[in-house]
Amino acid sequence: MAVNRLKAAINAENSSPPVEKEDEDEQPMVSMADRALPLINLFSSVDSCKIATNVFLVRVCDRIGGSPNG
Repeated sequence: MAVNRLKAAINAENSSPPVEKEDEDEQPMVSMADRALPLINLFSSVDSCKIATNVFLVRVCDRIGGSPNG
């Protein structure tokens, strides 16, 4: 869910007109993609680990005749 919201924010930013700096002393804008992509990668890695862990637990429990949920 969070990944989908981050991707939607990136798409929304890409479809809107660019924002111009009003003041030369103002810090440069950091794009939504620059902020969101590391989080998307992190969340995707966590999901991959959860899937791999669940598959491992199911296989172990199948071998010992137990249930992965307790």
